Order: sequence, then structure tokens, then C-alpha cells
Amino acid sequence: MTWEDPAQIERYTSEVQTMATELINENRKLRKVHINVTNEIIELMNIDLLKSKQVWDDKMNQIKLMVDQETTGRPADGCRPWLTHINYQLYKALEFQYRMGLESLNENLPEITADLVYRNQKMEFRPPFEALKQKYFGEIQRFITTPLRFQGVGGGGKATEIFSKMPESNAKFIPIVYQKAEELFDQVRNVETEYVEWTALSHLDIQSHIEENFKGVDDWETNFQMLQQKRIELKKLPDSKKIDCITINIVPFKGGIEEVFKKLSDALVTTLADSIDKDADAVRQFVQGA
Repeated sequence: MTWEDPAQIERYTSEVQTMATELINENRKLRKVHINVTNEIIELMNIDLLKSKQVWDDKMNQIKLMVDQETTGRPADGCRPWLTHINYQLYKALEFQYRMGLESLNENLPEITADLVYRNQKMEFRPPFEALKQKYFGEIQRFITTPLRFQGVGGGGKATEIFSKMPESNAKFIPIVYQKAEELFDQVRNVETEYVEWTALSHLDIQSHIEENFKGVDDWETNFQMLQQKRIELKKLPDSKKIDCITINIVPFKGGIEEVFKKLSDALVTTLADSIDKDADAVRQFVQGA
């Protein structure tokens, strides 16, 4: 092309303008995508990572899709600065929710359920207490290591390595999590202590106790009334007890104690009948002797 040729200059100018227009349009498109991605990241900061993990994941997948649509087919080196920038913004959102989660971890972990049972003169949890602890601490560990599994929008190298450093940079919050966990399981263990008095009758040889200590009808009447009152009190016990994220079902325990009460009721009826028979025999012998 020579500057003396007006036709060539016009064609060149037209090509430059076309390329400039395409560049401006591309830039506007990328800017719009960047703004949309930024807005989605801002929304992430308001999604509870602990309570709404699936919502968080869905939002994160949406961000990845938006980014992938723009980076596919482009040189990796050219995309890396943008991906790194987005990952740093994601780091801020993740760390904010990560810290919030650590502070309320004990209250907001997925619900763990257990039955309090009483069987064969033994009160215990089902699943066992140690199994509950193992599951609970497993959930804690899963949340604490969340950043180690987080890859942001990719990019490799330092673009994604930043997330793996998050647990270490927030290490001061983690001992408190485990301290609260131990306090929580102290409360769970205390549930057994709270209800242990209901098991007292099961450790008594009821039949022998009645035969040795009951002397008159008043003794049976008093214990029938006591048993009736205890059954009323048993029904009033709560069906469940919630301690942070652990819910203990008390119904099986109440059923076990009702079995103890039934044995007492049967023993009272049997021994009363035996006592009446003995008194009747004594009366018949007296009458016959007279």
C-alpha cells in the first residue's frame, strides 16, 4: 500500500475501523461478562456455605460456566490474569463464609440423630456414643477442609493454590471449634444422667422386695397409686431433645421404662393375689379349727 493511492488508503482505513469496532464490541462483551461474574461472586458472599452448601455449589457452577464460555478457544496465557483476578475475588467470598461457618459450626452442621434406649438394665445411645462423636467430627473435618477441595474457576498454578492456604490462615478459629465440640458432647453425655433416675426400679428384685416389705393392703394401694403417677410423669417427658445439631430421640427410652413399669404392675398384681390367697387360707384354717 502507498499513501499516494487513495483507494488503498480507504480500504486500509475501513479495515482498521472494522477491527476497531470488533475490538470495542469484544471488549464491551468481556466487560459485561466480568460485571456479571462479579455480581454472582457478591451473591456468593450472602449464601451460607454451611447451611446452603448445595445453593453455594450451584452458584459456583454457574460462575464457572460463564467463565468457561469466554475462555474456551482463547490462549491460556492470555486468560490467566483474568482467571487469577476472579479467583482472588472468590477467595474473599469463600473466606467470609468460611469464617462465618467456623463460628457457628456446632449449631449448624447437618442434623445428627440418635435414639436413647433402655434395654437389659442398660441405658445407651443408638448409634453408640463414640459413633456419634466420630460422625460429628467427620462433619467438622469435612467443612474445615472445604478450601482444600476448592479450585475456583481454574487457571492452574498460583491462580488456584491460594485456596489451599485458607485453613492455615484461619487456624486461630479452629481450636475453638473443637473445644465447642467437646462441650457439646459433654451435654449429650449428660442426657443419660438426666434420665438415669427413671431406671432405678429395674435394678430392684421387685418380687422379693414386695414379699419382704409389704405387710398390708395399704402397701399395694400406695404403690399402685405411685405407679400410676409415674406413668403420667413418663408421658410428659419430651419425645426428643435437641442439642445444637444433635437430636436425641427419647421415645425408645420411654418405651423401655414403660416395660419396667409393666413388670412392677404385674408383680404388684401377682403378689397381691398371692397375699389374698394366703389370707383366705388363714381364715379357712381358723374357721375349720374353731
